Amino acid sequence: AVFCFHRSLSNLFNSVVQRVTSAVAEVFAHNGVTVSTNATLYHLNPTAVYRPSTQDIYVFWNEEPTNQSQFGISMQRITAAGTRATAG
Repeated sequence: AVFCFHRSLSNLFNSVVQRVTSAVAEVFAHNGVTVSTNATLYHLNPTAVYRPSTQDIYVFWNEEPTNQSQFGISMQRITAAGTRATAG
């Protein structure tokens, strides 16, 4: 199963993804993989797509500045090893 969610740490929202096996073991580090390293924007409302052939996870989320005056959509590919495969 693949889970994605956003959370607030130190008043900054970031999206996270985690993969869990059928034995209920976390595949990635506990608390998952953050989808972006950009600490100046909020990363909200993530949606994940899992590709079984490569075990990659594609995560899409709404990206906003902290004053929420502008909006955009961003994407990140998370590899089977739990690393961010695209910039950001």
